[in-house]
Amino acid sequence: AKKILQLPRKGLLEIIQYLINKKILVDGSKQTKKTVLFNIYRKKIYNAIKKNNGLKFSTIRKKIFTQNVGSPGQLIWHLEVLLKFGYLKKINIGKFTIFLPIDMEDELGKLHFFLKNKLNRKIIEILNNHNKIKKSDIHKYLEDKRENVYYRLNVLSENNIIKIEENQNNELSLSHQIRNNVNLIIKNKFSLIDKK
Repeated sequence: AKKILQLPRKGLLEIIQYLINKKILVDGSKQTKKTVLFNIYRKKIYNAIKKNNGLKFSTIRKKIFTQNVGSPGQLIWHLEVLLKFGYLKKINIGKFTIFLPIDMEDELGKLHFFLKNKLNRKIIEILNNHNKIKKSDIHKYLEDKRENVYYRLNVLSENNIIKIEENQNNELSLSHQIRNNVNLIIKNKFSLIDKK
């Protein structure tokens, strides 16, 4: 290639390094950023994650590898290729690994993850419509057991989605940033999938 292009070695190495830095080429791979999505499964995986604003591993497996087509190992391999070429990134939330489009902020991806659960979504919607609400009163707005509601409140609090003010009323609220993100999601009508 050096003779054909008539480039000095240093110039050629700089071009190759630039392509590697931009994840157009990946060391040890015959693929390029363009050709990675030529594979039908990788394209389906990427499109499903992008369409749903992030997905966990088991959901990807159910959506893409249906009817016993493909193994978990194959799915992991395809996900690693998409990660390596900069199409996806992953975040951990509790025991879940969530795959997100590379251009999505982690906090927004985390919020999408929690909004996909029906009870979490109801809690967040209630808090979005009220500035503050007593922890002891929130279960009255929901058709669920108090234990389930309190469990979800604790998980949402641990993940900084909601704030629990430790005062005599134990008031719940959304931070300003979370409220803005919730309103952005509602405004853009991102797809929210019930999971249970």
